[in-house]
Amino acid sequence: LVPISEARASGTQLFKCRWVLKKKYGSTGEVSRCKARLTAMGNTQRPGEHYDENATYASVISYSSLRFMLSLGCASNMRLDIADVKLAYVQSFLDRTLYMSMPEHFKDPTKALRLIRSLYGLKQSGALWSQCMKEWLFSLNFKRMCSDPSLYVCEWDSSETSTAPGPDPAGATSNAVPAGAASGTGPNGTGSAGAGSKKERVIVGVYVDDLTILSSSDAAHAWFDANLRQRFPVNPAESRRVLRRSSTDHAGPGQPETSGTTAQEPYGTGWILSARIEYDQEAGVLELDQQQAIEKLAKKYGVDKWNKLPQCPLHPGSALTHVDAAELPSEEYLSIIGSLLHISQVSRPDISHSTGLLARFGSCPSMQHHEAALRVVAYLYSTRDRVIRYQRHADRDQRDIPYILTYQAGKDDLHVFCDAD
Repeated sequence: LVPISEARASGTQLFKCRWVLKKKYGSTGEVSRCKARLTAMGNTQRPGEHYDENATYASVISYSSLRFMLSLGCASNMRLDIADVKLAYVQSFLDRTLYMSMPEHFKDPTKALRLIRSLYGLKQSGALWSQCMKEWLFSLNFKRMCSDPSLYVCEWDSSETSTAPGPDPAGATSNAVPAGAASGTGPNGTGSAGAGSKKERVIVGVYVDDLTILSSSDAAHAWFDANLRQRFPVNPAESRRVLRRSSTDHAGPGQPETSGTTAQEPYGTGWILSARIEYDQEAGVLELDQQQAIEKLAKKYGVDKWNKLPQCPLHPGSALTHVDAAELPSEEYLSIIGSLLHISQVSRPDISHSTGLLARFGSCPSMQHHEAALRVVAYLYSTRDRVIRYQRHADRDQRDIPYILTYQAGKDDLHVFCDAD
């Protein structure tokens, strides 16, 4: 809080802010908490003065990279965890001095707010947070994948360890950094693992403030988790090990549920991008579905009340044609298509063709197109219990996992069909 005279003397125009109220829902759809967040009104920022127009982009992990992570983790018998960083955008510092007007209900014409850290709503917030996360992962000797800038990998030889820079949050050795990552046998070095040593690996996928973490062992995860909690505040309610509960693992009333491997370690169903993940690591089975998102979409448009539900996305033989003038507002139609695109790319590839076809008419939709889009929603609702299942094969050599598409005669026949060109 500073005098408004300071803001005026800097020559920087004040931009506005507002309160954003939101309800957060739990895994079963109930309201878990209500949030009030003070956000900047980015539409009142001036390019060149408040932010650089070329520094507002922030990458997130792609859907295909996320599915690859899940399939690789299941095939390689890796531990799967999810973590949610609290107030992620506020963790990064601004690259310039910014002044903001007082929020609603705080009417003092002589005062203004000088921002020290980034704030939700700023044009550059996403880019600053992405840069902050990237620099922190690089400090732990992670490497960023060329195929996806939001996918990071760290490998090291577990035969040796050295103390990581900075204090140990637990005062013990949980912050020990792998020697391979620090001194030549990890991702930044050129050495090779010693005889009898084990290669440890941690893979991190970043989607804004949500982290998907694959670890080759509990020790590897403990090292990363200790460093993560030392650097960023983590939301305990939305951070857990993804592991299917057995009938004997349920805790009693008032007791936390534990996985049986680490005391007081929360575990259970994982939620990533509105998708539910069930992972039985011992059996080598991972299932991915979006049943809750589909039910919410169907309820929004009244499809759940339909007496008869279709068994295919589009009507066989239907011909969708362009119209000269839109017969309904394009916003509602595009909202349906956007939801279908998200679901198709995460867990339901069976509607990809239908959704892509309907997306062609977004600029000028007709009632025919709208009814066809609702039919796809109805089809999803009738088949909402379908899942993508990844299953580990016991006879597959673990050394072949990085080359999972390698042709093996008599085992994994790959059939390809193509046209003339």
